[in-house]
Parts: sequence; C-alpha cells; structure tokens
Amino acid sequence: MPFKVTISPRAQVEIEGAITFYAERSTEAPTAFIIALDKAFQSLAISPYFAIKYKQIRSIPLQNFPFALFFTINQISNTVEIRACFITNEIHKEGQESELNSFIP
Repeated sequence: MPFKVTISPRAQVEIEGAITFYAERSTEAPTAFIIALDKAFQSLAISPYFAIKYKQIRSIPLQNFPFALFFTINQISNTVEIRACFITNEIHKEGQESELNSFIP
C-alpha cells in the first residue's frame, strides 16, 4: 500500500523559496527542480525507509540539486510528512542537530 506524502507549512515555504531562487537565475531550473521534487515524492510514496539521520528524521536527496527533503514516517496512518527542505551544502555538522530539533514533533 503506497504512503501518502504531505508537506508541512515550513517545508512548503522552503520549497517555494528554492523555486524562487532558481527562477531568478534560470528559465529551466525551476521546472527541473519541480521534476526532482516529484521524483522524490514518488519514491517516498513507494518506499520511504531511507536511513534515519537524526532521531526519527530521515532524508532523501533531490536528484541534480544540492537539496534534501527531511521527513518523518507515520506507519499508523501510512503517511510521510516532509518537514523541511534544506540546501545540503549549508548544513554544518555542529548546527545540524539544533536545526533538526526544530521540526521534530
């Protein structure tokens, strides 16, 4: 049974910010970013069991972009909630834990 993928308000803002960033620099990049997001959502709907990065937070990288989606799985409701969309080259080991804590339920 496939998982339902939902997006938290915080993640939605971050995703929209990334799309805006690419739209200001290229006509093709925003579409490519959205396609990469869609592929990640499809993968998560089929099998979201990627490695746990911190507590119950898992992540999936976006193909061809320096971003990752951070998410949790609710096995009771069969849902995956996207909690954040980070640019991966800006996550620093010492600050990563506090940032990840901010979206743990």
